[in-house]
Amino acid sequence: MGYTITSFPDKTVEVLKSDHTTGDVVIPATVGYNGVDFTVTRIADNAFEYCHNITNFTIPNTITSIGKLGFGWCWYLHTIILDNPNSDFTCGSYAFDYDWRAFKNVNIINIDKKSVLENGAGIIAHLPAHDLYIEGKRITDFDVPEGTQKINTFFKNAMSLKRITFASEVQSVVDNAFYHCDSLHTVYLSPNLTKIGNSAFDECASLRTIYSPSFNPAEAQISSFPNGAYMFATVYIPKGTLSLYKSAKGWEKFENYIETDELGIYTGDEVYYTLNLNVNSTGMGTVTGSGTYKKDSAATITAIANTGYEFSQWSDGNTDNPRQITMTENLTLTATFRVIPQAKTYIIHVNQDCTGYMEEQQ
Repeated sequence: MGYTITSFPDKTVEVLKSDHTTGDVVIPATVGYNGVDFTVTRIADNAFEYCHNITNFTIPNTITSIGKLGFGWCWYLHTIILDNPNSDFTCGSYAFDYDWRAFKNVNIINIDKKSVLENGAGIIAHLPAHDLYIEGKRITDFDVPEGTQKINTFFKNAMSLKRITFASEVQSVVDNAFYHCDSLHTVYLSPNLTKIGNSAFDECASLRTIYSPSFNPAEAQISSFPNGAYMFATVYIPKGTLSLYKSAKGWEKFENYIETDELGIYTGDEVYYTLNLNVNSTGMGTVTGSGTYKKDSAATITAIANTGYEFSQWSDGNTDNPRQITMTENLTLTATFRVIPQAKTYIIHVNQDCTGYMEEQQ
């Protein structure tokens, strides 16, 4: 392989066209020239065009750009290895998948899963359909790491993925996040999910089971899910929320809903339940303690009355305040507040004949 300097001040180079490269190819992160290390940041236009016999290709995270037809006509390229792929990435037209005949695998190595899920790995969005490997392990079932708030296009075109379980903190799924994950059949969404992007699950032809533990359906589009899922998938939702889901954009076309009290959020070996708290009147008081809790953990809930009101009871008749609850299922409770009776003062008037009357003091 040859290189050309793209910036002396920044000490960067790009990989030049290589006519007869074969076998396993590893792009280095840096190369030396006259005793100075230069960072390899780009693969040039047509760099490996017609290199039919390249079989495996390793790309470091220093690469942020691949030119047009960079890997055109790499007939027997089987596996691309991405070393901690960069989230900032640009790709020229037909850089990948131009007359590829053997491509099968993408192996991601040396990554922080939470970071790459939230920030994306720009190159992946440009790759054709593949089996996804992480650190050499083929990914079929995947648990999103705790603390992850957004899912980017890391899984786009991942044909090996069959089940995805969101961490409870996940709030959004970007456009095309799981596009063409053809084997994906089961999705466990987050109770805190607020947005599902365009085509997020489009072309997921095997999608048949969706668990949505949120009491408020996430914002979605008609294109967020594949048409087949609207007819054939079963969506499990919390009891009492069917009318909300049937009237929500992106959810209204599903034909098969099941309401259940047993809808937990599964993260690895842990099960989580959602506690949803309401008040009988927003002007009378507030409540604290709503959220997602591990199965069998203790949740503390408190009803706080506004001035002129007092707490009466919870909707299940319990009067403890604060109150501890052991979470064994999804639960919705309403705090009832009432007006505090105003104390009144009366003046008693007694006559000499022992008669009299009582008068309210104004």
